[in-house]
Amino acid sequence: MSVSRVDLLVVPDCANHDGAVTLIAEALDQSGCVDTPVIIHVIATEDEGRQWDFAGSPTFLIDGVDPFPSAPSTGALSCRIYPTGTGLPSLAELAAALRGSAVS
Repeated sequence: MSVSRVDLLVVPDCANHDGAVTLIAEALDQSGCVDTPVIIHVIATEDEGRQWDFAGSPTFLIDGVDPFPSAPSTGALSCRIYPTGTGLPSLAELAAALRGSAVS
């Protein structure tokens, strides 16, 4: 099983950048997708945000799909707070999203 790629979208100086990088590495390991490339994109302008359909920082895209859709994306350069208490998705949620996206 594999996921083609994961894109991590962040704004400059995102407070959750390091936590998001660690989280996606752990989730890829847990889901058996350790060879999946993770590409970090720093979204510096609202135009870039609109091009990526940016929902706030950090946003995880698994093969181009946001596994945690929320309010409509505006491209605004803002923080994204997931309703977990940590501000990020849980490891279990992200690993499950990766497994759900993986194809044989």
